[in-house]
Amino acid sequence: MSSYEKFLVDEFKPSEVPIVLKNRKAKIDRDGLVRLPFPAEIAIETHGYCNFKCIVCPYPTLERKKVKMEMWLYQKIIDEVARESPYTRLWLAIMGEPLMDKKIIPRIRYANEHGARRVHLNTNGTFLEGALAEELLQSGVESVYVAIDAINEETFNKVRPGGDFNRVKRNLENFLKLREKNQGKGPEIVAQFIVMDENASEIDQFHDYWLKQGAVVKLRLRQGWGQEISTPDLDKIALERIPCPWLVRTMNIHWTGHVTQCDPDYEEHYPAGDLNHQSIKEVWGGELAHRREHHWTGNFSHPLCVDCKDWSSGRADFDYPNENAKKVAPRWSPGEPQKHESPVTHDV
Repeated sequence: MSSYEKFLVDEFKPSEVPIVLKNRKAKIDRDGLVRLPFPAEIAIETHGYCNFKCIVCPYPTLERKKVKMEMWLYQKIIDEVARESPYTRLWLAIMGEPLMDKKIIPRIRYANEHGARRVHLNTNGTFLEGALAEELLQSGVESVYVAIDAINEETFNKVRPGGDFNRVKRNLENFLKLREKNQGKGPEIVAQFIVMDENASEIDQFHDYWLKQGAVVKLRLRQGWGQEISTPDLDKIALERIPCPWLVRTMNIHWTGHVTQCDPDYEEHYPAGDLNHQSIKEVWGGELAHRREHHWTGNFSHPLCVDCKDWSSGRADFDYPNENAKKVAPRWSPGEPQKHESPVTHDV
């Protein structure tokens, strides 16, 4: 657990809204900015479809094909993670809504059964219901993040077009109750709120409501996906530039198997490798290593980096409904200066 995360645990009480992001200021530190032999975080796009057109995402203008990742390719990725770095956190989302992938539960189970147990899911919550919700609870996924960004329907419709506020709200409430009926066993459940002009007045209500329901609450600043999305909060930040945490610590893998250095290359204009023919270690130690070295030496001239502000978005703020939720929160990842000896896991 990083020093900043320890600060969150020690200082914030459930009745308080974390002040850093409430005031829309980035919390930036250098924890985890170290040279790593393998990515600490890997985002895997199991497919490219989404049912929302959120204003914080470039999906509505996405031009590349939207297809599902072949299972053999997914398994190849998982097998290498399990072999080389089993504590690497895997995020099953980039452009696609993961719960629209009919193979999502077998994918999660494969990862757990083969030694890559730190699987996280980002979802818009539309399909978090019925048998799928029950299977997800028992799948071994470490955490489920439900992006809502609003406490009322009017605001939700502005920031997350294409969604059904009442359905998403009901699904998250029911998922929390389902875990409670399961004696608290299952994944960490996070209600996410991206702070922006359109919803900033609702931070307190959102925070208090979802903590009361038993969810962990996450606040983070709006990011730009390079230059695609406006980021008024990041535009105000005047700090000496640091190596980008996304480039230094993470790898993005699209459904094609093509590797990109970060979210801003969502169209694959500057691919760094191809896992159909290469290993993760080969790509990480090859083209991505060259790009990381540029950042270590203060060279931010790559087309994806030169005008990007996402490096300055800083850490998210998390608040917890109770002390146990704080204790077992799976915040850490490889390279963190105060990481656990082994990951915190949830019984399933």
